[in-house]
Amino acid sequence: MLLFPVVGVLALLSHQLTFFLVFTLAIYSMLRLAGSFWTAGPVADRRKFAWLCALTMPFLLVVFVPPLGNALKKALAPFLLSNIADWAIPNWHRLAGLTKAKPWDAFHMYHGVVHYDLNWLYLPALAGFAAAFWLRPRAGLWLLCSVAVPFLLLSFVFREPSLRRYMIFIYPYFFIAAGVFFYALWQWLHTRIWPAMPRLGKQLLLALPFLLLLFNAHWTGIQDLALARKLEGHIVDSRVANWSFTNWKEACEFVDAQRQPGDLLMATVPTAVSYYLEHEPVLWFRQTYYDTREKKYKLHQPNPTGGPSAASVEDLVRTVQAAPRGWLLADYYLDNIFTDERALLWMYQNMHYYEQASSDGSVMVFGWDHSKPKPERQNLVVELGRDDDKIESKEYHMNLPQSLFLQNQIELTVRTRWVDTNREALVVFNGANAVWLPPNQGPGIEEAVLTLQPEWLKPGTNTIQVVYETKRPSDPRKGFTLYFLSIAGK
Repeated sequence: MLLFPVVGVLALLSHQLTFFLVFTLAIYSMLRLAGSFWTAGPVADRRKFAWLCALTMPFLLVVFVPPLGNALKKALAPFLLSNIADWAIPNWHRLAGLTKAKPWDAFHMYHGVVHYDLNWLYLPALAGFAAAFWLRPRAGLWLLCSVAVPFLLLSFVFREPSLRRYMIFIYPYFFIAAGVFFYALWQWLHTRIWPAMPRLGKQLLLALPFLLLLFNAHWTGIQDLALARKLEGHIVDSRVANWSFTNWKEACEFVDAQRQPGDLLMATVPTAVSYYLEHEPVLWFRQTYYDTREKKYKLHQPNPTGGPSAASVEDLVRTVQAAPRGWLLADYYLDNIFTDERALLWMYQNMHYYEQASSDGSVMVFGWDHSKPKPERQNLVVELGRDDDKIESKEYHMNLPQSLFLQNQIELTVRTRWVDTNREALVVFNGANAVWLPPNQGPGIEEAVLTLQPEWLKPGTNTIQVVYETKRPSDPRKGFTLYFLSIAGK
């Protein structure tokens, strides 16, 4: 016990998730103290747990009483790195909004990790928590608190950000609980059901958990990861980790064969491109960052006097205009929160897309050359279906004026390539209605105009999503690309 504070401090320095041990100890101490009064337990126990409650109660008050937490946050912020105070002391106003909008999101994600990965051991683990109370009540209470307290805090209080890997420090307790269940089962069978159990029967029963572990493991996913049998796409089940391998090598080889001395390079993952292009300097194409203090994504401020940069839309325009030629290599980060939609639109309108650079479309390659014309009528580049993991775009936002709805007809204009049938590509409006895109007649980019129902749209902001139909009748040229989309009245 004397070494416990030293171990706790060292563990906290190792990883901030150790912070949850304080809450586990606080809840355990309060329950033990209440139990000692309920059962008239020894005075020494009451005194011990009263002291533990007194020592840990300030932590609970700071977290769960907003005025105290805000005061301590302001006091500690100058002394802690990486805005740890902002993470450790919740923003209850923001939590109220998250809870109202998506109350169970984090809980379902963490529970999904446990339910999927434990597999056949899931129910034995749950039963093990109850069995622990039957075997040793105090140890059973500690085992339950070690799981329930951090699990609930991660799910409902410290829920931002919610990452599957945060379960790693709780995870061993589930296996301990499963072990307790099998031990209790062995005890019950040995003493109550089959007292004269032969030696071989005891050995087989003791071997049961190990056999379950062998059959329980997701061997296919483990082999894909350990033996590198799957080199791209999602390599493990999304309930365990959101890992996606991207084939940067192929795209970099294409750029390496096409580039000229002095060409500027940008990428959503600069280290990958720099590695395959022999450590060439690569600009980071990212305009947004996460502000841990305000708990929201914010745009980088432009730096007009700085060097080449793609950290803001203004810096991107300035840098591309100053460089005669250049390349942008982008994976799925291009279509997420880290990219400014204004930068995305400007890039589409001013850079050519080279779909032949990546066989599966996992890396999109764009390039510019001031000696050549800009792309023709290109305000979007959505490539879907070439990779089985990429079948729908993100939701784009389009602001439509009230005057549009006074027209006799509302039309959708698209420019597409490689659409093989009239049941392969569709555009979804406001998540409720959709229109199928017509098939292309030749190998080039073709333009089509379709009539839309006015009730599908509304004045103001509308969401638009492009989708690849997986149950299409045929698709000889796998996947399709959308280069242009507009809505106008007639």
